[in-house]
Amino acid sequence: MKTCFALITLLFTTAAWASSIPRQPETCPSVAAITQSSFTVAQKSTDGSYGTLMLDNFGTQEMWGFVIAEVMANSPQDALAKAKDSLNSLTFLAGPSYYSSNNLWGCFYSVDAGYPVLALTPLPSQGRSVANGLGLEILNKL
Repeated sequence: MKTCFALITLLFTTAAWASSIPRQPETCPSVAAITQSSFTVAQKSTDGSYGTLMLDNFGTQEMWGFVIAEVMANSPQDALAKAKDSLNSLTFLAGPSYYSSNNLWGCFYSVDAGYPVLALTPLPSQGRSVANGLGLEILNKL
């Protein structure tokens, strides 16, 4: 869980955020909605593991970044496959929880493989192309 909090800090300290508290999401993305979506990118981190990212509203009013981190893999494609496979055991844990230091809402999940898993909102822009660019920036810093 320590890694999840580090991810939250890393994800959102690099972007400028409005000083007001973002609207609280009514609900976190459901496990069913997440498992029906696809990862958009995998990026190798400095420790050799990969972070994977999905961008979707998952049936909610918000655009979410869904991250599975610390995936040990041989390639981005292998990381994406392992992350997708891990969703078979995806379980919702808690949220949405507000983190004032980052001005965002987070939802926490677990998978049997033990990877850190979380969903975060708001993204800097609700536009998918900007969010994809942010996803690459986020994963480059994992």
